Amino acid sequence: NCIVLVLRNTPTGIQLLLDSRAGEYGGGFEKIRVLDTVTNGFRDIALASHISASDRTIEVFRFTGGQYRRSSCYYSTWQPAGHPEGLKQPEISIGCTGEK
Repeated sequence: NCIVLVLRNTPTGIQLLLDSRAGEYGGGFEKIRVLDTVTNGFRDIALASHISASDRTIEVFRFTGGQYRRSSCYYSTWQPAGHPEGLKQPEISIGCTGEK
């Protein structure tokens, strides 16, 4: 998992728009997707990190207040409890592990 930084070149210098290390649950991500949706003139971003071989968190960031902020978080698993053979499609729920 890698740290993700989104920078913007402005006439006055480089502006930091997203630092995945910032915030209570910040960290590294293995998948990055720039989405087709736009918030306040900037494309939304989805970042995914793996928790285990079958579990992943997916965080969606939208541009508000001059920077990217996490707007939603999802938990995805390919092998929920009671299904040792796994699932054909991932099971996705709102909210990430560790959230209050």
